[in-house]
Amino acid sequence: MAWIYAWAGRTAVLLMSLVLLGASALPSRGPTAHLRRFTAPLEFDFLTWTVNAVAAKMGQAALATTGYIESDERVSLVRRWFGLADEAARLEGQVAGSLASPGGAGQEAQALSEELGRVRRELSRLQPAAEAVLAEQAELVIEAEGLAGLGEVFPPVSFRLSKLPVALIVSPRTVIRQDASIQLEPQLPLLDQVALETRVEQTQDVSALVVPVGGI
Repeated sequence: MAWIYAWAGRTAVLLMSLVLLGASALPSRGPTAHLRRFTAPLEFDFLTWTVNAVAAKMGQAALATTGYIESDERVSLVRRWFGLADEAARLEGQVAGSLASPGGAGQEAQALSEELGRVRRELSRLQPAAEAVLAEQAELVIEAEGLAGLGEVFPPVSFRLSKLPVALIVSPRTVIRQDASIQLEPQLPLLDQVALETRVEQTQDVSALVVPVGGI
């Protein structure tokens, strides 16, 4: 019975997501269209992200990821994941500071970017197991609070830890106004963000800035 609830919940999430986000990957029109020759390979695809996230959750459920991890190892794994997340944030700040200094696009920024890439790869490797452990713990709390119907948590707890996209904001050089905003991959290296800003500004005669988004 438990697996029926789990698969039904995940299928419902997938169908709802496809309906809500299906149009997000359509080619843009209007003021952003001329920017797509710069951003197309770098844009964040909401539909693909949703499908991949649901597929990953289904794979974790089928493999019973946490069933092979001892209790103490689960705690260590989650703590290591959050420690790496803090390390990635620290390195991102150092890369930004290095680029902001005179001659910052040199060896120091490159070395920091490479270290950041290594940390992000380790985060991605640990992420499925960390998500599964956290989801399992959340379900245990829900059950302990008496909020589970018929002994099962429905819909099952399922989430994907992910960085928000960044956005390329374009405005005229002489007016404070947003003419275009295009969401880009969250893992786009800072050096590549700066290069994109430069290409857009030099070829389009506009002001361009890649910034974090406030939320989705």
